[in-house]
Amino acid sequence: MVQGPETSLNEFQKIFKNLKREVQKIKKDPEIKSHTTEVSCTTSVTITDTSSRTPQTHRHASTPASPKIKVLRDNIAELEQDFFLFKEETSNNLHQLLNLTSHYSIQQLQQLCSAVRHLEEDNKELKQELRRVREELAKREQHSHTLEILLEETRNQLHTIQQQQCVGSQTHSSPTTTTQHQSYNIQTNQEQKLSDDDDDDDDDDDDDEEEDEDEDEDDEDEDDDDEDDEI
Repeated sequence: MVQGPETSLNEFQKIFKNLKREVQKIKKDPEIKSHTTEVSCTTSVTITDTSSRTPQTHRHASTPASPKIKVLRDNIAELEQDFFLFKEETSNNLHQLLNLTSHYSIQQLQQLCSAVRHLEEDNKELKQELRRVREELAKREQHSHTLEILLEETRNQLHTIQQQQCVGSQTHSSPTTTTQHQSYNIQTNQEQKLSDDDDDDDDDDDDDEEEDEDEDEDDEDEDDDDEDDEI
């Protein structure tokens, strides 16, 4: 039985109409209608039982039922029937789903377990491959670093060799100039000596000629003296 002010009962009646519409959608199934007939019998019995169990004092004390209360009682009875039907239907659906899932749950779980194992193996392989790639990249970076160092060393060596060659060419060019200058001086000295020797020879020749002339004059004088003596 529903007790309370008439305003709350009116609100309940409005809500009940919406619930009744939802229940009527389910009643379209013929199987559900057969269940409703059975449930209506049981609910009617329960209602009569509850009314019979009420004490006599309460019956005499109760006021005559108004039409709104009668409507609410009818609505409550229908709501109980609809609730019972909904409960039975949902329980049947749940049992069917449980039967279906229990039949296929083991296979699905096994398949899922195998899929998870395959994924774990693939993940391990990918991690190993990633580790190898990282190691290879580290080796390549180290190799490139060593190559850069070697390249820098070779550049420095080439630079030093070029500098040494430039210095060597300068040193070689300077002795050649000095030797050329020395040879030129030697040549000039030799030429001067030769010229001096020629001058000396000329002087000697002049002296010889003078001596010869003097000797000739002396001879002539002697001849003249001899002739004078003979005379």
